Amino acid sequence: MNEKKVFEELTKAYYYAAPLIMSHAIAAEKRRNKFVHMPGPADADRKIVARPGVDQVASYAWLDLSTSPIVLTTPSSVSDNYPKGRYLTYQIMDAWTNCVALLGTGFINGNNGGTYVFTGPDFKGETPAEYHRIDCPTNFTIIWSRTFCLDKSEMPEINELKSQFKLEPLFPDTYVEKEIPDFPAKLDSPVAMVASLDIETYFNLFNTLAQENPPYAYDKPFLGTIEKYGIGAGLTFSLDQFPEDLRRDISEKLAKNVVNITKGLFHDMPTINSWHVSTEEVGRYGTNYMLRGTCALNGYAANPPEMCMYLTATSDNDGRRLSGKHGYRIHFKNGQLPPIAETGYWSLIAYDADGYLMRNPLNRYKLSGWDSHFLYNEDGSLDLYVQHDPPAEKWNNNYLPCGEGEMDICLRLYLPLPEARTDKWEPPIIHRID
Repeated sequence: MNEKKVFEELTKAYYYAAPLIMSHAIAAEKRRNKFVHMPGPADADRKIVARPGVDQVASYAWLDLSTSPIVLTTPSSVSDNYPKGRYLTYQIMDAWTNCVALLGTGFINGNNGGTYVFTGPDFKGETPAEYHRIDCPTNFTIIWSRTFCLDKSEMPEINELKSQFKLEPLFPDTYVEKEIPDFPAKLDSPVAMVASLDIETYFNLFNTLAQENPPYAYDKPFLGTIEKYGIGAGLTFSLDQFPEDLRRDISEKLAKNVVNITKGLFHDMPTINSWHVSTEEVGRYGTNYMLRGTCALNGYAANPPEMCMYLTATSDNDGRRLSGKHGYRIHFKNGQLPPIAETGYWSLIAYDADGYLMRNPLNRYKLSGWDSHFLYNEDGSLDLYVQHDPPAEKWNNNYLPCGEGEMDICLRLYLPLPEARTDKWEPPIIHRID
């Protein structure tokens, strides 16, 4: 037995299985076909997923399409405060975290609201012509909705908007509400829950979930590689098949290696001005199982590029690891602010080394392009400051607090224009200032 090859193939299998298991962990103990609405934007206390957006209020629903198609009704986001419509999107994902459809701002029905019917892979019937039909490849389907929130003062209006989200079975007579599923580990975050699983439990849980959520046809070659280890729908994985030394390495190192390799999130991503730029494969991963797995573990429900372009920096312009022990000036040249559609926006967020928000006295976790009170330089350029201690008072509106340890900085472009991916736009330069 080539032990090195076995370990490498099992590592790839871990990445391959991660989205299915993370989806199960996030949805554990949640009723199906019901929305869960977050009480406000994410803060340092919330650890549902790593690298959360901060200028949005999230809503989630986990659909079970096995006994009936499910109908989603959504409201218009047009209001007196947002005459062209508040940014409100619905990302539809299968159990493997591949994007099935995009609804809302910038996509199907825009900000006008609408009615949609979701069908599972076994459904062969007709649906009402007035509903926009979305055929889903897995019966377990995820709706990940994001509503723009400038600050907490907007929550009454947002709560009213979300109260109009509605899910109901198309065929109530055949619909069966199933028992709420459990997860074999109970910890403070889904990532920790998944990481805590011993390797036999991990792969055998995957084997069960894969029976309920069949893989894609293009997965067949890879499944042929790992089935010999007992990894696949309905199979049984056991460490007893391996020699003692390899069994110990698999038990002690495999999961730890995968979960701790944050750089996997940036696998094959181009780098511009020290920013790792998300690729076209994000959200629709195909056979890039490493990218799909690391996104599931380090940024679950990552948007496809037409919905959001992610730029993530782990080092400054001189290649030094970002750390709250230093201060940083992020410099946008005049005319080089992120190019986004009229109904989109951009935001800048700092995360700790684990991908979570950092507690700070201002309770400020983002700087947003919606903010109208930045102080610009005389030449029209813009400097934003990311550091632990406050800068000079005049720069307070341009200041993003951070902790004192290692960190990543993420620049998001929601509804990016095409030039965002060309040399017509230059991402900002990150200067260390001490």
